[in-house]
Amino acid sequence: MTSAELATFVAKTRQFFRGEMDEEIFSLAKVRIAGLKSETCLTALNEYALAFGGGRGRFIPSKFFEYFAKITIDHEANAESGNRITSILKRAQSLQDETREVNAEWDAIRREVDQADPTEVSNALDLLHSAGWIYPPPDRSRWRKSHLLAVSDIVAKRARPNLRGELVGAIERYSHQAPPAKEGTI
Repeated sequence: MTSAELATFVAKTRQFFRGEMDEEIFSLAKVRIAGLKSETCLTALNEYALAFGGGRGRFIPSKFFEYFAKITIDHEANAESGNRITSILKRAQSLQDETREVNAEWDAIRREVDQADPTEVSNALDLLHSAGWIYPPPDRSRWRKSHLLAVSDIVAKRARPNLRGELVGAIERYSHQAPPAKEGTI
């Protein structure tokens, strides 16, 4: 706290507490108060004056420091809470961004399947069926992600359907997305 801020603090103290003051104790307190943050001291002084100030109110340094400590603790708790809220909001934004990216990737895979040669899509589905998968529903918007990914990879030649061993390995990969449904389910 600057000397001007300390002078303001002392003036307000004398204004709010007009009762008898122990000047020697107040002088000792001013040395300690001078090393504190002015805004927090003034807030604590205002709170203290509301509770105990007035024409016969006495400024008791130890009581003032109780108010100062409470306000400091409250400010720190509010700052910590604000930091937690900021952190939560950042994580939520990150999750939203990640969700958008994932959805965009799945939209691209769906477009790839939709734009593929229907014969190639049919052949890919037949190949998956021969490996134990059921056929997906005719409406592609109801296909499982595992079907979309597998058909997309086969049609785009990222999986080689003519080598049974590699296809089985690929099917295991796709199965981690969502296991193929049993007969009669989607």
